[in-house]
Amino acid sequence: MNLSIDSGGTFTDIVIEEDGLFETYKVPSDNLKPYRPVVAFLEKSKKQYQYFINGTTVATNSILQHRGAKTLLITTHGFKDVVKIKRQSRKDLYSLFPKRPSSFLTKIKVETIKERTEFDGRISLEPSKKDIDIIKEKIIQNKIEVVAICLLNSFVNQENEKNLKASLTKLGIPVYISSELNQQIKEYERSVTISANAFVSKKLNEYIDKVRGVKCFNELLIQQSNGGLAFTDLAMRNPVNLLQSGPAGGVIGAYKLSKVLKDSKVITYDMGGTSTDVSLIDFDIFEKDSLEIDNELLNLNCMDISSIGSGGGSIAYIDKGNSLNVGPKSAGSNPGPSAYGKSRLPTVFDANIVLERIPKTVLRDNIIKLYPERSYRSIEKISKKLKISTLRCAESIIEQTNHKMSTAIESLCVKYGFDHRDFVLYAYGGSSGLHACDISEILNIKKIVFP
Repeated sequence: MNLSIDSGGTFTDIVIEEDGLFETYKVPSDNLKPYRPVVAFLEKSKKQYQYFINGTTVATNSILQHRGAKTLLITTHGFKDVVKIKRQSRKDLYSLFPKRPSSFLTKIKVETIKERTEFDGRISLEPSKKDIDIIKEKIIQNKIEVVAICLLNSFVNQENEKNLKASLTKLGIPVYISSELNQQIKEYERSVTISANAFVSKKLNEYIDKVRGVKCFNELLIQQSNGGLAFTDLAMRNPVNLLQSGPAGGVIGAYKLSKVLKDSKVITYDMGGTSTDVSLIDFDIFEKDSLEIDNELLNLNCMDISSIGSGGGSIAYIDKGNSLNVGPKSAGSNPGPSAYGKSRLPTVFDANIVLERIPKTVLRDNIIKLYPERSYRSIEKISKKLKISTLRCAESIIEQTNHKMSTAIESLCVKYGFDHRDFVLYAYGGSSGLHACDISEILNIKKIVFP
C-alpha cells in the first residue's frame, strides 16, 4: 500500500494506492500549521504504508508570506549591498515614482566579515578569530535562529565558508553555506538562494519532523521542484529545492498521462484554490536553472512552471481606479470564500456559485457545508458599487480570472515560440474544471483532457 499527499494552500489532497486500486480524500489545509491535516489523517488511518510521497507548499508560502526563520546572511566585507543592488534591472523603467518591490529579504539581517578568496580559488585572507567572535556576539544579541553564508568566489574554493560554518555551528543553530547548495558564479543569485534556503528551513523542518514522527510508513519521500524525489535528510538540508514541490508533481502526472494518450504537445493547467500553475510539454518537460519568486531570482534547477495568483479562493475587490479586480490575495481554506460561512470575502468560488456552476449544498464528501446566500450577498456588495447586477458582476469576476489565466498560458507559449492552438489542454486542480472550457475558447484550443 502506498500513500501520496499534496499539501496545497487551500486543500490537502490524499491518494491511497493498494493493489492498483485508488482511494482519494480531500481535507481543508491549515495555513498556520500545514502539517496538522497530514498528521491527523495518518493518525486516523492507522495503516502501514510502503512509500509515502509528499508534495508541499510550505516552502513557497513561507517565502510569499514573509514568515520564516530569523535569518542572518554573512557575506564578504564590502559586499553587504549585493542583495539590495540586485541586477540593476527595473520593471518600471520610466516611472517617476518607482517603488522597491516587497521581498522576503527585508526580513533578513546582513553582516560582513573580512576574508577573500581570489577568482582562481587562492585564499588571500582567512576570517580572523576576532571577527568570528564579533559575528557570534551579534547572532546571540539579535536572537538569530539560522545563519546563511555566501562568501566571494566560494564556488571555486569553499574552504573559508566551511571553516566559518564550523565555528558558528558551535552556537547550536543551523548554518547553511552557498558552496554546498550550488557552486555557480554570480553573487546576487547565490546570496539570495542561500538566504531563501535558510529562511524557509525552520518551517519546512518542523513540517517534516511532525509528519515523519507518526511512523506509519517505511519511506517518506518529498517532491522537489525539478520533478525528482528527495529523502527527508536531503530535503531538510536543501529546503529551497522544494519551492515548486506541489506543482511539479502535477506536471509529472500530466507527462505520464500524455505518453498513454499519445499527446506530444501539452499545456498543463493546474488551477487550485490559491494559484494557477501552467507549464508546457513538447515531447518532454521544459526545465530552467533559475526561479523568480517574490521579486527575487534564485539559482535553482526546476521545471519551467509559471504561477499566477488566480485560484478558486482569489478575492475580488474594487481597486483605486474604481474598477473590478481579482487576486492575487486568496481567502484560503480558513476563513475561505463567503460560501464557507466564515467570511464575507467575495471570491471566484462565490462567483461560480452565483452563476449556479457549483451545487449549493455541500463541497465534496460533506467536508464543508456551503452557504450560497452568503455568496450572493458578498458579490452583491461589489455589484452595487459598480452599479451593475449581481449576476453581471459574477460574470465579470469569472471573465477577468479567465483572461488572466489565458494570458499566462499565452506568455509561456510565446517565450518558447509555440502556437498554443497546436497544444492539448490538460486541466487539473480543484478549480480547473469550472474554467477550462472558457479558456480553451479564448485560446482556440480544440482538445481538453480532464484526468
